[in-house]
Amino acid sequence: MQARGLFTFTETQKHASLDKVLDRIFQTYRITRTEYWSFDLYQWRYDLASSFNASHEARFFQILHLKSKDGDKASSTETSRNLQQHSASLTLSQMWDKTQHLTKKMAGHWTLRPVLTLTNGYFYDVGEFRIRVGEVKKGLHKEPRGVVAMIEVLPLVGSNQMASEDESSALANGGVEQDASAFQELIRAFWNGLGITGAKEYFREPKCDPELVHLQEAELWCEALRLKS
Repeated sequence: MQARGLFTFTETQKHASLDKVLDRIFQTYRITRTEYWSFDLYQWRYDLASSFNASHEARFFQILHLKSKDGDKASSTETSRNLQQHSASLTLSQMWDKTQHLTKKMAGHWTLRPVLTLTNGYFYDVGEFRIRVGEVKKGLHKEPRGVVAMIEVLPLVGSNQMASEDESSALANGGVEQDASAFQELIRAFWNGLGITGAKEYFREPKCDPELVHLQEAELWCEALRLKS
């Protein structure tokens, strides 16, 4: 299984400086790997006053474009009025087509919000954990929005197949819920080891399937960084 937790700070909080977060990481843990990553998050809000479809269930639509040395990944997340999420993977071509469609053809019904961009993004391997950090900027003028840190428990080598075989039985016995709680406490303990307080926390149940892991990450970013106004 692979589990993630997301921690966010606004630009006005005590630990909102990326340098402060990095200092804590380097002082507390032994770093074994460093890589660069970034993302762009495109967001639209449905115009509830539109006469196009008064019963339209979708409230927000977001497209996440993740970028790293391993390549680009794109996904869409639709959030309903009751805040239920539905995500799907996109090719880069589909991503740009969808962006153009919503921005130009559906502009009367979907309002484009400022794009959020992650800058100065790096990730570090620390034992069985990986921590990714970066600064979030908003719009063309790159207005600071805060600092984010995503912590994931790395799957053990050779464990994915065994985990996949065991997941169905775990579901039947309520084991996934127990695993989710255990992973959440494990990730929170790692974060608390940095001595940083005041962050908002976001978690999801651990997943085995790589595709579900990717979509789960997209939903975490989209929930935490959704522009509600």
